[in-house]
Amino acid sequence: MAVVVSHHLVYYIDRLLFGQTTYVPWFVDLFTNVLVPNCLTDLSAFDICDLPGYSTFALNGNSWSIVGQPNECIAEYQYPQITYNFDAYAGGVTIFGYVVSDGTNVLYSELFPAPYPIPPAGGELPLVLLFTAEQCPA
Repeated sequence: MAVVVSHHLVYYIDRLLFGQTTYVPWFVDLFTNVLVPNCLTDLSAFDICDLPGYSTFALNGNSWSIVGQPNECIAEYQYPQITYNFDAYAGGVTIFGYVVSDGTNVLYSELFPAPYPIPPAGGELPLVLLFTAEQCPA
């Protein structure tokens, strides 16, 4: 499934390109509702996981790396693996994807190719953020 990017992410990238480097923290959350996000999906549309042991992950801006640049127009960015932990619970919750936000606005989101049902005994869900940015010269 493709990563869905909102205009808020484009805004932050533009600020960085033009030297306005005020850091705004980004957060990653897992969502539990069946939702096909699009570029206008609001953060309130996501049912954020609230199981025991789960917590929102705050991204460190310095941890992103460029992992590929197939040509001058494309760059592939990756964040090191994040591992979400879940304690034992009654069962019945499924993770459908993740959303990256600034705490208020969706920056981008992704629906997993296959949902992840969290076992009643708890467990782990590793996640590597990877997205491709494309901008061709004028």
